[in-house]
Amino acid sequence: MRQLAREGYVNGNRQGSSNEMVERLRAEASHFRYPERVPAFGRMMVADNGHLWVSGFNPAETIIGPKSERVSRVPVRWSVYAPDGAWVADIDVPARFVPHAVANGHLYGVSLDVDDTESVTVWPIVGAGGRRR
Repeated sequence: MRQLAREGYVNGNRQGSSNEMVERLRAEASHFRYPERVPAFGRMMVADNGHLWVSGFNPAETIIGPKSERVSRVPVRWSVYAPDGAWVADIDVPARFVPHAVANGHLYGVSLDVDDTESVTVWPIVGAGGRRR
């Protein structure tokens, strides 16, 4: 995990950097202290229907810096559980999208575009066979 965290720091800051700068970033990261273990999950939200949404741990969210560096650059899987604890579904949300609420059959959040401009985004929640939930 520690090596992954170090590489995450380097990759998150290397855009447009020379090889010399990348090596400097690696040297900086080698001095950072990283935990041996990480949490089993990252974020939780409760939908208006009582379902619990749980995401996996995303090390990017722990980075100090601009929001664009803390947002996942790959899709993030959220597991959804019914009020009785039964698993309902796994839902992959797009990269660079941060969910904030689940209500009225929609997922509400903020997306970052290629220029890191934030936009409010609303996604309909669609079940198996294309049925809206």
